[in-house]
Amino acid sequence: EGIFVIEGGASWIKRNKIIGNLDGLVMLSSIPEVTSNKIIDNARYGVLIGKSGEFSEQKSFPNFSENSVDSNGIAGIFVKAGCSGNIHNNRAAGNPVQIALEKKEP
Repeated sequence: EGIFVIEGGASWIKRNKIIGNLDGLVMLSSIPEVTSNKIIDNARYGVLIGKSGEFSEQKSFPNFSENSVDSNGIAGIFVKAGCSGNIHNNRAAGNPVQIALEKKEP
């Protein structure tokens, strides 16, 4: 993994080049400020937003802005069911899927 944050509170991920990992940036049950990063050429996901465990009630809610998410293997940004965030003013290109939202099953 490039950068992996589990149950991270108010933290900052700024001005990094995250290149050539299995997943670029993984945020589980975290609320970081993610700004001005280049997330490129990762094998699966450029960005994965999720919970820290299947039964965890803590969800991720990052503020994700002004990032470039390009040429990742499966999806640029993948938001797991039940998670969300402020995702705005980013560039996603060259990914098979630019942004994927997982459907929550009843």
